[in-house]
Amino acid sequence: MEARTDWSQLIEDYNEALVRLALAKVEGKFYLLMGYVELHPRDIPCPDTFYASSRGWKVPDFKGAVLHVGATKMKVADALAWYEGAAAGTVTLPEVRKGKPAPVVAPALGAEPTLGDFVLDDTVPFAAQWHGGPRIHRLVPMSELDEAVRGLETKTEAREWLAANFGFDPLGDEEWRGSLSILAPDPLLVGVQHFIQETQSDGTERIVFYAKRRRFPDYPTADADALQLVTYERRPSGWRHAGAMPLDSLGFLVEDHKQAVAESGYTITCPKRGLLRLVPPRSWLRVASLGIQAVEQLLTVQVAAGGRRKPNGVYKLERVTDLGPTSTGRPHTSAASLRIGQLRAARAARLLEESRPQRLFGITGAKDDAPEEELKAARERALEYIVSLVEPAKREVYFVDVDWSYRETTLYAHRVARSGVKVKILTSRRIFAEKKPADAGCPRLDVGSEPKESAQVASARQTLEYLDDVHTRVHGADIDVRVMPGSSKPAFHDRFLVVDDDVWCCGPSFNELGERIGVISRSQLPRPILKVIREVWDKSEPISEFDRDFERRQRKSGEEPKTDGVAGESK
Repeated sequence: MEARTDWSQLIEDYNEALVRLALAKVEGKFYLLMGYVELHPRDIPCPDTFYASSRGWKVPDFKGAVLHVGATKMKVADALAWYEGAAAGTVTLPEVRKGKPAPVVAPALGAEPTLGDFVLDDTVPFAAQWHGGPRIHRLVPMSELDEAVRGLETKTEAREWLAANFGFDPLGDEEWRGSLSILAPDPLLVGVQHFIQETQSDGTERIVFYAKRRRFPDYPTADADALQLVTYERRPSGWRHAGAMPLDSLGFLVEDHKQAVAESGYTITCPKRGLLRLVPPRSWLRVASLGIQAVEQLLTVQVAAGGRRKPNGVYKLERVTDLGPTSTGRPHTSAASLRIGQLRAARAARLLEESRPQRLFGITGAKDDAPEEELKAARERALEYIVSLVEPAKREVYFVDVDWSYRETTLYAHRVARSGVKVKILTSRRIFAEKKPADAGCPRLDVGSEPKESAQVASARQTLEYLDDVHTRVHGADIDVRVMPGSSKPAFHDRFLVVDDDVWCCGPSFNELGERIGVISRSQLPRPILKVIREVWDKSEPISEFDRDFERRQRKSGEEPKTDGVAGESK
């Protein structure tokens, strides 16, 4: 395949190329996990073709999949033609097998930037140190991996094998999984040193830049002489300097500044090759502090037994003493600059505090002694906050609370603004055994002398009747209530609120939110919690079945079903 893009400058700049691929083979087909073309400057030897394993590595318990990792040494022109073919939709193994290219199944790939152009990205996770912040072109996967290898990212052993043999785990990174790239290190410079040469007593400072050139036959000296260095200085109050200055014949540039430099950076561009280096303005390490601690005691702590399932135990504990910090160096000398930094840090801390995804509820005094007006205001603040979370829901809302009942349904469950949002309430069996106040439009349940389980069923029926009434009066209400497994000890201990993909962990029960001190906070890792909630939901009993199941057991024992004065027909 011949390349259509003009790669002539790359072919001139680089000696050879290494095409590195990570593949999975399933039922005789190769599937792309990730790959990149590594271009080697003329002073960097290119390794020969190699493979992590001649037969690959079989993934345990995954469709018989075998992982293959290898690197194929190629001429630069051939490697670029192969890459251009991949951009056009034809990905093959770089080596021809049995006289024809072996196809590789890959997602549709989109070029970023335009094919033939490059960007600088110093965050490429698989770039080697010698690449020195390389230029990169990317073929971005426009869809997920093929169905045949989807789910491979959940296999820990496979990811560990790739990390060890490919040098990077593409299965664990959504951005790079299924991608191809070109890494093009700076072909003219080995690196750039950038440092403070001296700081004078009067506050003036000298900064040095040294661009170290590569060494190889026929080095393009004229191109190196034409490099343009642009230096930048940024102070706490804003940008102070940006200027283009030439490097001398040895690659040096010296800058003198009237005062200590706050943040310094640079770019290096080539008339032929474009942007080769970019270092954003960064502050200097001027002060280093070291804290020292000494172990003064090693204690053995014995833990008493707490019953048959809580045996006794022993653990070791170290007691340490701080010996104090020690520092070296001098801080930035501008008092005004330091003050700006302090003020900005204070503002950042305030904004962070205001934006934390959590809220503290409750009053500081005893609930029973608090004035009713204070309790009412605290409840209203809590209600307002929960409503602000529930109202924007687009798909589903879960309330998980072992003490959830009628009043909470009225207060919270109808607050979604969008029609069609499913509201799922997961409560416990014990709540249906309690007497319910005749508030929020719910009738009082007078259990009298009826058996406890009969009271539960009657309460469940009341809930069903209440929900039926809601469906009639509240247009678009879609509320489902289930009773979680376990009677005296339900499946959940904590309370949760789920709004679409966000999971909120709530300390107090929703039935007393705002009355006693408690916190609701958004989970930073919602998926495992949401997975467990859905699993428990699937195993939980709809309250209609809860009612029917009790009736069946009554009939089996020869008793008449009890209704506790509520309509006898189960709904």
